[in-house]
Amino acid sequence: MMRRGGGVERTGQRALAVFTNATDIWALGFLKPGFRHCFAALPDGDGWILYEPLSDRTEISTVRDIDAERLAEAYRRRGCTVVVWRIGPPRARVIFPEPFTCVAAVKRALRIHAPFAVTPYGLYRHLTVKKNKYP
Repeated sequence: MMRRGGGVERTGQRALAVFTNATDIWALGFLKPGFRHCFAALPDGDGWILYEPLSDRTEISTVRDIDAERLAEAYRRRGCTVVVWRIGPPRARVIFPEPFTCVAAVKRALRIHAPFAVTPYGLYRHLTVKKNKYP
């Protein structure tokens, strides 16, 4: 279903927040191991849009014909931590400026307002205590 602004309405659908240790940036070594980078898998009809914000570019790709459980398990087998998240409704609210990081991008993609979640582990902690999480 299309919504105002031309985007696809995803309210209530499952999305994946994926956390990984993989980073080529030495300066991120201070972050908690296993939580040095994050990206999102967003529902798109019969597949997924993989949204990966990186320091020098954003990679967007698609995966077809796989459900949330199988995609999450595939990432877990690769050593990633995955949170299955229910996308909430869009809300008109002021978002305070913050640096463009993988965390900031994933928060916007998942429609999360969490000003104190600034690291991948902080975002993970935020997601695992909220009610939008799928069991």
